[in-house]
Amino acid sequence: MRKIYETQYDLDNEKSISEVIQSVCNLSLRKLSMKYFIDFIAFRNKKAVAVVEVKKRNNNHDTYPTLILSLAKYNRGVEFFKVNGLKFIFAVQFNDGCFFYKYKDGDRFAIELGGRTDRKDAEDIEPVIHIPINRMKKL
Repeated sequence: MRKIYETQYDLDNEKSISEVIQSVCNLSLRKLSMKYFIDFIAFRNKKAVAVVEVKKRNNNHDTYPTLILSLAKYNRGVEFFKVNGLKFIFAVQFNDGCFFYKYKDGDRFAIELGGRTDRKDAEDIEPVIHIPINRMKKL
């Protein structure tokens, strides 16, 4: 079984970001279990409308030309879109604001190996997609 690195700090960041999304977008977010690979499911008027992956980055949104996301998470979000008709949203809290990417049917992005190397865990290196930062909108 793979080690879980999620800390209380990570959960607190997720909660903070989810509160911003809920407030700005008039949504109710519910944390999903790890088996779904995505952080939240979003409801409006008690109807599921989206799945939302959230991240926090300690840089401004335009520091890098792209933002990486695990290919497994991206594929799961696309699956929710195609199979269940739910929007797939990737929201990121940067130092200069909260930005989001909303999947559009047919989106294709470069796939490369990437991930974290600071934990010395070989499973942290995996296929990732590169979402162009200009595809992200400020919340």
